[in-house]
Amino acid sequence: MNIIRLALVCLLGISVLPVHALVIAQSAGTTVAPVKPEPECPCDSSNFKPLNDKARAAAEYWDARRKYGVAKTISTTAALFAILARDGGLMNEAQNSLSKASSDLHAARTKAVSLEAIKVSGDDDKTVEILIKKGVDYTLTP
Repeated sequence: MNIIRLALVCLLGISVLPVHALVIAQSAGTTVAPVKPEPECPCDSSNFKPLNDKARAAAEYWDARRKYGVAKTISTTAALFAILARDGGLMNEAQNSLSKASSDLHAARTKAVSLEAIKVSGDDDKTVEILIKKGVDYTLTP
């Protein structure tokens, strides 16, 4: 229990360190409004409406990809605390949740690739090309 308290104190101490902000260089006399980054997939939009199976597969893949990212973060944190607390049950639970999210992602990716909704370069999900077209595969409702 003392190890967990020590780890939490260290994490809280590190979290108050100053964070450096990204500074955007501007030329003199011009004002540049900050630009919100566009979502990588139209499926991220709340008004996305799929018109066929291809667009639905892309949306399911994107959702599974998002869930995998969240599960990875949570299971890593749980695994860290399981190691500190020497709790094997918590470690197994973390591994099981990550494994389930990974299998869901793999199934969604396989379906989306087979319907030609996405193109994955290599084995990783970091470089994915979305192949759905607006007006043909999906619409954005107002």
